[in-house]
Amino acid sequence: MSLEDGFRQAFDDAMAEVRTRLESQFTSVLSDVRAEAERDKADALAAAEDAKAAALADAEEAQAAALADAKGSVESELLTAFQSEKAALTSNHDTVLAQLREAAESDRNRLLDEAARQREELEAALTQARHDAAAEVEKARAEAQEAAAARSQVFDAQLTGAIRLLESVRALDGAASLTEVLDALTFAAAKEAGRSAMLVVKGDRLIGWRTTGFGTLDDEPRSIESNMSDVDALAAAVNSGRPAVVGSGSALAAPSFSQLPPDRPGLAVPLLVAGRPVAVLYADPGASAPLAPGWTSPVEVLVRHAGRCLEAMAVSRGAHARAAAARVGSPA
Repeated sequence: MSLEDGFRQAFDDAMAEVRTRLESQFTSVLSDVRAEAERDKADALAAAEDAKAAALADAEEAQAAALADAKGSVESELLTAFQSEKAALTSNHDTVLAQLREAAESDRNRLLDEAARQREELEAALTQARHDAAAEVEKARAEAQEAAAARSQVFDAQLTGAIRLLESVRALDGAASLTEVLDALTFAAAKEAGRSAMLVVKGDRLIGWRTTGFGTLDDEPRSIESNMSDVDALAAAVNSGRPAVVGSGSALAAPSFSQLPPDRPGLAVPLLVAGRPVAVLYADPGASAPLAPGWTSPVEVLVRHAGRCLEAMAVSRGAHARAAAARVGSPA
């Protein structure tokens, strides 16, 4: 209910009450009272309108003031909340930035440490690789030098052997008798093998002729005697007309005078003249001397050449004898 309605209701009630009272007490003056009441009513209405307008104005002013206060309060609260949130966000942002900086610095230090460790490992690996490469190069150089030295030694040994063999062949070529041929062959074979012994064929026996490298036997070589029915390398070489070897893998025995261990090599080569054995050469490196590689081939070459020398010598002597006989039988 509005203020005016309330006022009117109250006024109507009051007027009804007055009217009732006046009607009962002052019936005679009702008309005057009604006129006066109308006047009072108009005045009251005017006053009520004025009060209503004043009240509305006060209410509007109060409402405006309240709104202004509320707006100011809300704005102040909002500003305060904004400032507080801003301060909180700024603090949180600074905290996050500090944490990020700390994490970034930690990661940077960790990466730097890792990079330094990897650099050290790489430098160590590189140093080791350089050392290994240098060691390999040095090893290869040493091996190359050793190989070159070995090749040089082999070449020198081959050259020395070739020169020695050539000198022995020349000595055989220069021999003027059977004795000189047998002696030169014995000495030449000893240079190749280490020691040698020459035995001549007499019937079914083999008699020592010359030895070198056999100790006291070198002074009494003729004390050596063997039979061609024996099962040693000497008899096998003379009977077969071919070289016979002793040592590991061979069923033949070395001559008893050699006192050669079963695992040591030895060689017996028959000296053939016109296909007939006239002597046999035995050679070996001894019981403990180092084994010279390839010594058997030069020994065989020397024996074969000695046989050719004896054949040439026999042919030359036969030619001289025939020439002498022809001179003796010719008329004077």
